[in-house]
Amino acid sequence: MLHEFVIRPMTPDDIPEVSRWVAAVPLWQRYQVRALHLVAQFAAALERGHILLAADRGAQDVSCGFVWCAPQGAVWPQRVPPAAGREARA
Repeated sequence: MLHEFVIRPMTPDDIPEVSRWVAAVPLWQRYQVRALHLVAQFAAALERGHILLAADRGAQDVSCGFVWCAPQGAVWPQRVPPAAGREARA
């Protein structure tokens, strides 16, 4: 079954939740990425005018991904896998 996604600008209110699930992804754990560090990085990126987008899934607005575009040309897309502490929803 396909999920309906909404892509929108990330807001400061999104930062704690997105930071928690990114830090829970095993890949980022291997690099010792921590949620508190990500909170600071996302907040600083918003202040610098970087483009941060959040992806929500379904009617419950479940945060499930983000894209970070820096003016210098870097792009960092990330989707939270179901194994990172969330159930896969059909």
